[in-house]
Amino acid sequence: MPAQPNAAVTDTFVLERTYPRPVERVWKLLANADAKRRWFFEDDGTTIDAFEMDFRVGGKESARYSFRKGTPVDDLPFVNESIYFDIVPDERIVMAQTMSISGRIISAALVTFEVAQSAGGTSLKLIHQGVFFEGSGGPEMRKHGWKVLLDKLDAALASLAMAAYLEPKDARVHQYLGVVVGSKGWYSAAEDEMRKAIELEPDYAEAHYNLAVFYLERNPPAVELARRHYYKSVDLGGAPDPELEKKVEAK
Repeated sequence: MPAQPNAAVTDTFVLERTYPRPVERVWKLLANADAKRRWFFEDDGTTIDAFEMDFRVGGKESARYSFRKGTPVDDLPFVNESIYFDIVPDERIVMAQTMSISGRIISAALVTFEVAQSAGGTSLKLIHQGVFFEGSGGPEMRKHGWKVLLDKLDAALASLAMAAYLEPKDARVHQYLGVVVGSKGWYSAAEDEMRKAIELEPDYAEAHYNLAVFYLERNPPAVELARRHYYKSVDLGGAPDPELEKKVEAK
């Protein structure tokens, strides 16, 4: 019997990844509304009109967005509607989800995330059990889309800016982020990150040293501030830097 032209297509696929990050950090990107919006939806080719996420059993997630990626569906209104059926912290999320274009549902799915500690950091398994209707592009297109999303999750986990957002009380994250933005010449932002690191960990010698370096990049250089933090770093056990010492002692 020939297939009906508008017949629904059912399909299940499983994707697995290992991320070199602790379980709690991967979980935050799945469970925190601001973080999920960033990695799941935001990119240069997507306009987000609204995003809401109530992360609890029975809670709902809703996203309205459109694309500008040179595709036939550019500028058409997409809506994802989800409800959370099961949440086991740091272990499992089960949610039902529909996707619609211009008010017409094109797919419905049960989506399960399973996370666990592994030798490489955190293993993540995505189980997608879907029904695809006319206009959905079918399961292969959806599978490709999820592969892209899991790549974006990996990139978000590797991002120091996201790390600082997720771990705002980790002095080392702020120190590393300060070094990165300072290397790009963004000295004011670098100073801010070093000050945050020192506020969180006052005896952080490396942060004091780097803050001294960035104070000297001011125009004019903030020599007195640089001197104070350079010698603080040395007092805390940091290695002396004769070249930097000449600069902070220059009249």
